[in-house]
Amino acid sequence: MMNLSALSQIEERIAQLSLAEQLWLIERVAQRLREHLDAQSAFDQQLAVMAADQEMQQELRRIEKETTQEYQTYLSGRGARIYPLVKEFVGERPLSTMGEVEVRLIEYDLEGQEKVITGILFAAAGNHISWNEILERVRRMSEEEKRRVLAQYLGGRTARWQKIGRAFENVSMRFEIVMDIGAWRDLHRHRILTQMRQDFTCAHGYHVPSEVSGAGLEGEFRNAIDRAEEIFLKIQRRNPYVAQYAVTLAHRIRFMQLQNLRSLFWETELRTIPEGHPDYRKIEQEKFRLIEKAYPLVAEHMLVNLEEYDFARRGQEEKIQKKIQQLFETPTSAVPKPEGG
Repeated sequence: MMNLSALSQIEERIAQLSLAEQLWLIERVAQRLREHLDAQSAFDQQLAVMAADQEMQQELRRIEKETTQEYQTYLSGRGARIYPLVKEFVGERPLSTMGEVEVRLIEYDLEGQEKVITGILFAAAGNHISWNEILERVRRMSEEEKRRVLAQYLGGRTARWQKIGRAFENVSMRFEIVMDIGAWRDLHRHRILTQMRQDFTCAHGYHVPSEVSGAGLEGEFRNAIDRAEEIFLKIQRRNPYVAQYAVTLAHRIRFMQLQNLRSLFWETELRTIPEGHPDYRKIEQEKFRLIEKAYPLVAEHMLVNLEEYDFARRGQEEKIQKKIQQLFETPTSAVPKPEGG
């Protein structure tokens, strides 16, 4: 960035020089610019010669090929290296062929609410005592005192886009979920958390959308699923990894989410809006109910929509109709006339 003030001062000083002195100064500046440009040009020429050198190109391609192949071998072989260990250390057991949607809170911090409150007070203006000292004091707080701290911290928050603070990042929980792959594809896009999934499989059953059943197409739907499962089983005997391509989006997948409370606020509030898909809305609603039991004081401040709707994206049609109605109700005088009209 140019310092205009300094440049103005230099200009004023140059103006005080004689014409001969100004010409000499200009020549000196021009000479330095030429030297700089010549050096840059020489460097560019060297790069061009190196880029055109066949031996150098071959060497770079060899290095790149070796490095890439080594990395690809590492990545592609990871699953094959672990696959035999599953039977050895985990074991095999029969799996249900028609499981239901599952949401389980399998790991969470029993002092989660206390640590959120500790985080709030730790970073508060005027505090200079240690984390452990604050946590000890929070442990001695009554439930009403804890509720008051949370209420003060989140006071005035009325919409989900109003982000909560980093104090909620001090607590994490782990969910294990079984749901259809189609809706999972929406949830797996969330990034501020750790997600791990198992292979696509037909072992957990599949989901028949209520709209399909309502349209009288459930039989055809199940027939298509049956054919896909037959193909899956045939391929699975040869290659379980390739067999995943035969699994439909209606089949269920088991995956894990490890996330902090700040991430949970964002995900559950976003994914339970009326316009959301009913499949992932049910998942997020159930996650909220589990958190409501684990952290009731925190759950009081989550803007989660627990309503049920007849179909997905409900609410959009009403908004569109309202806008159309407002448009037609707008007085003619309020509509701006085109220029020249």
